[in-house]
Amino acid sequence: MFKNLNFREDLEIFFEKLQKENISFSRFGDGEMMIIKKQKIDLLNKDNGEFRYCPDEPMYVEPRRLLHKALTKKMKNYYVSISCPCCVGEKKHLQMLKESSQDEGKITWANLFVNSNYYFFMSNMFRYLKNKEVYLISNKKSDINKFPLKIVKHYPVSKDSWLNDLSLIDEIKSNIDDKQIKNSCFLFCAGPLSNIACCELFEYNKDNTYLDCGSVFDDILGLGKTRGYLRGAPTLKKTCIWSKK
Repeated sequence: MFKNLNFREDLEIFFEKLQKENISFSRFGDGEMMIIKKQKIDLLNKDNGEFRYCPDEPMYVEPRRLLHKALTKKMKNYYVSISCPCCVGEKKHLQMLKESSQDEGKITWANLFVNSNYYFFMSNMFRYLKNKEVYLISNKKSDINKFPLKIVKHYPVSKDSWLNDLSLIDEIKSNIDDKQIKNSCFLFCAGPLSNIACCELFEYNKDNTYLDCGSVFDDILGLGKTRGYLRGAPTLKKTCIWSKK
């Protein structure tokens, strides 16, 4: 699927795939990779509260295992994205690429929806999903009233949701079964929980689409302009590159 030759082309491929069949898309930025590498990170006081990881605390063992599974799991129509060399350096990028062990064509940019692709993504995403039933998983502070898609249900999550709201995955599984949800789209804006959920739910039920959207909808959801590209920073003109294999 993905060619890793051109930043915009991979996004166009994403939209083409999205129109044709159900997919799952999981994004691994440098924060998620710090967890994979068992490095301490604490972003609980950032913006609306994100996540933390302490390798010495037993409660994080299972969430980390599931996150690593999400990075390495191989399934048809399941795609993984990682940080690029222009954002984290060639060494970290190649480490992430190796750790994922994903087959060629199954991996792309973690920044695929943002930077110079942001406006193209925003102008097309809602158009492609306008006839879909949408389920949104995002911060409990989210204001969904201005979200330009039909949200059937909003699942609110808290800080450190990959630890505190991990049971939400089983709840969604039950809802899919009970309500026979099919050909719908689940949009995840919940940090590492998004990665885990996109893997676990697609493994459980491949009749829906599951997308890890990161911070791309923060401003629309009333969570603020939490990233530079949302504030009009120069990164809006940045076209990310891939490694020279």
